[in-house]
Amino acid sequence: MILRFLKRACVTALTLAATACVGCGDGAELVLETRAIDQIHTLVVVPLAGEGDASVGPVLSGLMVSRLEGLRRDQLSVVEAPALWRLAATPTSQPPLTDQGALELARKMGAQAVLTGSVVYSCELDAKGVKYVPKAGKDEIEHVEFLKNFAVRKGQIRVDVRVLLADGGRTVFAGLATKEGLCDAELFQSAAQKALEPLERYLEKSRGKRKE
Repeated sequence: MILRFLKRACVTALTLAATACVGCGDGAELVLETRAIDQIHTLVVVPLAGEGDASVGPVLSGLMVSRLEGLRRDQLSVVEAPALWRLAATPTSQPPLTDQGALELARKMGAQAVLTGSVVYSCELDAKGVKYVPKAGKDEIEHVEFLKNFAVRKGQIRVDVRVLLADGGRTVFAGLATKEGLCDAELFQSAAQKALEPLERYLEKSRGKRKE
């Protein structure tokens, strides 16, 4: 009886080790199915759907491509979808890909999985702490121009990213990042790094261990 219980406990532990799903800060869940990820040889990255500023989606996708390209290069090929930079050039005229569209694209490109998701971004001027003394003859327009040049631009960004298997569409990785900071490149880079961190950590740890 005890041996049967121990055997069942071992099976459960192995299953949990192969599929990690733990709570994240914003009520979302981190999904990391390591066994399924080990079977991915080609990963297609499509533009993330952008809210607030449509051009941000392709930019975040490009940053993620750059981060993933250096990991297990000999075993995992990261490919940019042909639409990625076309969407970056004309974000308002091209609707984001649906999950089904992304999966179809991955299959056409011979990939085992596709990275997709969404990004919500906002940037506002924060004039708090900016000392402005109106000069004689200066009107409101010049005041606004002053703030554009000298006020702090504070941004908020939320990135949801998922890796879907081309065959069946199952989610084998899901990551989330919410960041605040100045509206600059560092904010985007930190959001991309945080969203991909669990996947990057596993890929780096398992470098060279996966069978072809």
